[in-house]
Amino acid sequence: MTRVPAGSALAERPGRLIGAAAVTWLLVLTGLVLTLSPPVTRAVVALDEVVRELMVAGEQPWLVRIAEAMAVAGGVWVTAPLRVLVGVWLFARRWWWRFGAWLGSIALSEVVVTALKEGYGRGRPPAALEVTRSDAFPSGHTAATAVTVATLLLLCLPPGTSRRRWGWAAGALVAVMAVSRVYLRVHWLSDVVMGAGIGVAAALTAVGLAALGQRWRQRAGPAG
Repeated sequence: MTRVPAGSALAERPGRLIGAAAVTWLLVLTGLVLTLSPPVTRAVVALDEVVRELMVAGEQPWLVRIAEAMAVAGGVWVTAPLRVLVGVWLFARRWWWRFGAWLGSIALSEVVVTALKEGYGRGRPPAALEVTRSDAFPSGHTAATAVTVATLLLLCLPPGTSRRRWGWAAGALVAVMAVSRVYLRVHWLSDVVMGAGIGVAAALTAVGLAALGQRWRQRAGPAG
């Protein structure tokens, strides 16, 4: 397996990551507050319904199968082993701050998604093509995909052309996951948008704080 570049997130100022995290969380919070405001709520609900109707009108068996495959890929039976493998890899190489960032980003994303699902209590779209048990808002699949790919990018690639190139690919993957959830009618558009924002914000927060802690330790003395 390719070795993680020694610089990685420490090649840039951790403060930039923390600042980007703050902006992303502010956008997520703003979106949440606005959706609770009656005039905005009506507009969001109307847009969600328009997108749902477009998805229903464009339903094709082969696209449904692709969306179902994405549901499996973003589900716990795939994401959990992947996360464990990455964690074991980082731990085995004693990349402690990266290991902490990896665990922290996933934990933060899961806590926020679970809390919002319980607190918001939003119902699923009608005639869903997938059996679900939890509430709709926000999308757990989209958040899990976003936090996983964003954290991997930040931990494994230094700032520059390579990260930007892979960032576009990662963004496309998150977008496909988001669209697939709406296509299966298990989420509204606003669910997946919020899920993506939470995943990215969690990744920026955890990596930024872990990188900042590592930088402080380096200044205080030899890293352990």
